[in-house]
Amino acid sequence: DNKGRSARPDRRRGGGRRYLSGSAGREYLDPAPFREAGIEVAFQDFRHPVYDQGAPGFEPGFEPNMGIVDALFHLGGEGVAEMLERAGG
Repeated sequence: DNKGRSARPDRRRGGGRRYLSGSAGREYLDPAPFREAGIEVAFQDFRHPVYDQGAPGFEPGFEPNMGIVDALFHLGGEGVAEMLERAGG
């Protein structure tokens, strides 16, 4: 069982107090070494915001995980800011 073997938390190196993991970390991450080092473990449940990627002459649809540049291209700076506000970020 490799649960938690690769993670040896040490706050002295960076001063961190919280470790943020993706939701899949619940399956393999042992939070005990983090707690012993005084580090809180938090799991992120990311939900990709959906936005209009349509362009004239192309099929409608949404391709997730394209990155901020794609969102900026399709929505512009103000549109991205509004999307992030609606998403709670």
